[in-house]
Amino acid sequence: MRLSPIIPDANGVARRSRGVHQRGVMLVEVIVYGALFIVIAGFAGGAFYRALDFSRSLRGNAQDIAQALQTGERWRAEVRSATGPARVVEEGPLRAFHIPKGENETVYLVDGRALFRSLGTNSPWVKLLSNVQNATFNRQEREGVVSWRWELELATKTKQVQVRPLFSFQAVASADAKP
Repeated sequence: MRLSPIIPDANGVARRSRGVHQRGVMLVEVIVYGALFIVIAGFAGGAFYRALDFSRSLRGNAQDIAQALQTGERWRAEVRSATGPARVVEEGPLRAFHIPKGENETVYLVDGRALFRSLGTNSPWVKLLSNVQNATFNRQEREGVVSWRWELELATKTKQVQVRPLFSFQAVASADAKP
């Protein structure tokens, strides 16, 4: 049997160098630690990308909500400044809300998945919202005061949602508008 050489350590104590058996154990430890690192890194990477997807989805939802609120406030201002009675026109899947403005009229058009706005007969259509699930315009009259209620539901990107993106805007027609 061959003995490994005796080598003094830093304190001057003589010790035998590690043999082949001890080097083999260290190699197995390195392989086990490497495998554990790969598994843990895989789980961490999956969690990171899942969080990144949720972050992107949250940012997109926040932008959609902000855009819907800005559109709703614009709609309310236009209903309040109408020069005549507003009206709703429905033709199949299309739903249009006409707001008279002097010689022209502003039209909000819902065609299934998007909301468009036009400022007159020769004006181009501008897409305001692109992910509309449902939109209804309802006329309400109480004690001679005419008000309009716009119910807007945005489409969701996921099947299971905790809160549906549903908005309700209400505006009273101006005093000049005749009911």
